[in-house]
Amino acid sequence: MSQDENAEPDPLRDLEPPIAAVPLPAHVDELREIADAQAAYFDAELQPRIDSHIAVYQEAVNTLIAAHRALADETNIELGADTRWRSGR
Repeated sequence: MSQDENAEPDPLRDLEPPIAAVPLPAHVDELREIADAQAAYFDAELQPRIDSHIAVYQEAVNTLIAAHRALADETNIELGADTRWRSGR
């Protein structure tokens, strides 16, 4: 009897089957090509619209930033100041 025959079976061996390379099925490659073509179409069709939306949103954010800056620069509002609601009235 050899050393291997007397050894206890490794319980983890069944949980770690060997990994082998397998060829990619042809239909998977075809589906990937279709998905790539669709993605290219949608990118060309939708990206300009997305960019336009982002530009409008950025303009709105810039307007809000300017309003906040003007409020802080041109008024006597102080972040830590008491208000009539906090002053105990």
